[in-house]
Amino acid sequence: MLADVLRRFILGSDPVSALMMGVGVIDLFANTACLFLIGKHRDGGVHMRASLIFSKNDMIANIGVILSGVLKILKEAAEDQCSSVCESTKNT
Repeated sequence: MLADVLRRFILGSDPVSALMMGVGVIDLFANTACLFLIGKHRDGGVHMRASLIFSKNDMIANIGVILSGVLKILKEAAEDQCSSVCESTKNT
């Protein structure tokens, strides 16, 4: 496993968009639940207000991860379409 991590670190690897979106959705639900729990105590101390702000920021980051996965899927679809068009023009 460590060898695979090292190989991916050196050679790089493409992100798996479905996995990105799945983890982003799970985290979004978790942060939403935390936000509702913390929201009940928003008039509490400074630490509760800070937790509320951090949870909101985490939700925004989760939405960004989900959108990144969607954009990766759209990019792959566009590349597939472009390559099939290029192949069809090459064969004629």
